[in-house]
Amino acid sequence: MAALASSSSAAGSQPQTPQVVSRRGPQCYEKGTRVWMVSTVAKRGMALAEVYRVQPTEGGTVVYLRAVEAVNGVREPFQKVVPHNQTHTPYQQQVCVGDGNKRARVVGNPAGGGCNGVENSAAAGNREQQQRIETICSLVMECLPLHVLIPLSQRLAKNTKQMWEQAAPSHTRLFIDCATKDDEHCWRSPTEGRSFWQKIPLDLVKRMAARLTGLTHIALCHPEDHPMWCSDVLVTIIETTAAPPAPTQPPPNPDQPDRQRDAPAPQRPSEVRQSASRLETIAFEKVRPSAAAEREVERRRPPLPPPLTEPSTLPSLKAVTGAVWQYGKLANRGWLMPSLQTVEQERWRSEELGRFISSSRCLRHVSGDLRGEQWASVFEHIPEAAAGQPGPLSQLQSIGTIQLAGDVNEALAAVDRLQAALTSRGCRRSLTQLVVDMSFSVRTNHNIRGLSKQIDSRVLPLLESVESLHKSCCRPDANVVFEAQRLESFDLSLFYSDDFPPNPSPLNAIQAVARKATEINYTISQHDLTHPVDSPSQAAIDITKTLTFDRARYVAILNAPGFVPPPDTPSPHPAIIEQLQPFPKAKELDTGGAVSSAAGRLLAEKMPSKMEMVWFSLDVSPQERRRVLEGLGAEREVGTVEVGLLRQKQGFQHSISLTEGALEGWSSDSFPSIGELKLGVRVPNDLQPSAAAQLIRDGISSIVGGGGLRCLMVNVRGSEALRAAVRQLLPTGTEVGTNFSIDTSETRWWTRLTVTRRS
Repeated sequence: MAALASSSSAAGSQPQTPQVVSRRGPQCYEKGTRVWMVSTVAKRGMALAEVYRVQPTEGGTVVYLRAVEAVNGVREPFQKVVPHNQTHTPYQQQVCVGDGNKRARVVGNPAGGGCNGVENSAAAGNREQQQRIETICSLVMECLPLHVLIPLSQRLAKNTKQMWEQAAPSHTRLFIDCATKDDEHCWRSPTEGRSFWQKIPLDLVKRMAARLTGLTHIALCHPEDHPMWCSDVLVTIIETTAAPPAPTQPPPNPDQPDRQRDAPAPQRPSEVRQSASRLETIAFEKVRPSAAAEREVERRRPPLPPPLTEPSTLPSLKAVTGAVWQYGKLANRGWLMPSLQTVEQERWRSEELGRFISSSRCLRHVSGDLRGEQWASVFEHIPEAAAGQPGPLSQLQSIGTIQLAGDVNEALAAVDRLQAALTSRGCRRSLTQLVVDMSFSVRTNHNIRGLSKQIDSRVLPLLESVESLHKSCCRPDANVVFEAQRLESFDLSLFYSDDFPPNPSPLNAIQAVARKATEINYTISQHDLTHPVDSPSQAAIDITKTLTFDRARYVAILNAPGFVPPPDTPSPHPAIIEQLQPFPKAKELDTGGAVSSAAGRLLAEKMPSKMEMVWFSLDVSPQERRRVLEGLGAEREVGTVEVGLLRQKQGFQHSISLTEGALEGWSSDSFPSIGELKLGVRVPNDLQPSAAAQLIRDGISSIVGGGGLRCLMVNVRGSEALRAAVRQLLPTGTEVGTNFSIDTSETRWWTRLTVTRRS
């Protein structure tokens, strides 16, 4: 930080040794001098500043400085008044401060008299050396970090120690730092800082903190894996600086008035604490030490000091940042923080966070991810607004992510509770943003693909509740950011719900969940038969046009649980699907239900050019299948088409009756190119085995006659006589079509015919 450089001046032919004094004068600060100054914007609290102007006044010399390095494009200004009555230091005696590019010249008159002005005695030399030390200390005392300053002051003479006591109130920023020589930190101390804080006893911490009356910023730079490192030191400093000022004299004793004359004299102003805590910021920063340094870390989980009898008051504290979940125990200290504005925390329990902020009367920002009911619990620790008063949350601008988890009805109740907690404490149209995580569940009875969570019409009341929260607590221009991390399915039928709002207020929410959905459904219910689904509302159209299903791979048409359409019911035509953008990553289309063809065709038109799978359920007629396949069109390629086969993971198969068109309707120039076709065929008992076997052969021949097919697999279920007739008519090696051969195999329940194209 500082180095001493001396030069001699000639007086005639004899050298002179000037007298050095310990006080700084205005001549120390010539234009261009660089010194370290206490900074309010530099990351580590100190900034190298350069003198650019010196202005003498009646009360002293005003020195104007600017930081050498700019922060955010601005060079921080400084100003220092140097009294005239400080003794000047000798001519050409220099103390180099900062980076050595500029030197602070301390100028004084040469000492005269006595052996041509030269003092040769040992006593004079010792005095000169001590004065040099004091001069240097007076220059750098306000600039040294405490882990250097405290040990240094213990080794200096008594009058130099007093300089530390005088300089201590000027320290505004304190870093309890575990830095090592490999870390990019301001002071680049090898290990002194970490060792100092790990070894210092709490009694010494209290004595040190009692002098730091000007402290405004304290940071604990802890190892990433040991966030509680030296936390006892941090708490001790905070609570010691928050102690009330010591009285200047004992209070009068009315019972012994004569002894008032013997009372101690008032303390000098430098010994009197002028105010309680000035602390404005408590910051926690993660540091990743090297493996070797990690092994040397001590004081990893020290016990915190016992709570004080009376909780500490931190009247100026505005921000607590970077506090991980282990620091939730700070709520047990009971600190009173009426000016607290910002709390940045990770994974605190709601009860801890609520108690920690409960004394704030001007809260603005609270970060973190909590469920809706947990956020409500946090703010319920704060008193409600008195009648006619703005309330303690009247300045609240942002809270962390609101997780709408659990059942959708529970999430709805949580939002309503949160709105009540905020508005009753004065948060009315002050929030600048809401962040909502749509993680709730809507259980379904569908047993296809394990669907258990989806967005359907049951979420609309919840979205309306979020909109009410926005109107009550947010500014009109505030954004609502919806996130969805665990969404599986999006049901398009919600756009026809009676609960769908006439205006697109839940636009952002629906857009967010659409982007996260991995599956797209359209659920057909009685509602589709009784309502004009071919004429969606304008609000639904406006929202649907903006949706992007960037992650959806599975698309399905399903019947609602318990819904059985009457015979000859026409397929409803949900025109809202026409407004959707294409599904760029969809690979599978599942068509289920007797009246699903219209919706299936509309969804098929949104599929990409190459697909992996198309499924048809048992109750989809050949005519319905044809409509869906024609919707896919000849320009698409499908890897596999299955009819009547349920997912292998469910352990069983279903099949469609041979007499109901299982092998019919598979040839059309408007169909997509199909690589593999899998059919489950059930033969009725009243059909002659030989006739059934011939029907199966004829059906296979008609199917393989189409272009593009590589493989046809037919699983035939029926009587033993039927299976024997099939094996006899279609043994392994039988050729069908122009370039296909049959491989016949048996399982416990069916005869499998695998028809493959020859190379």
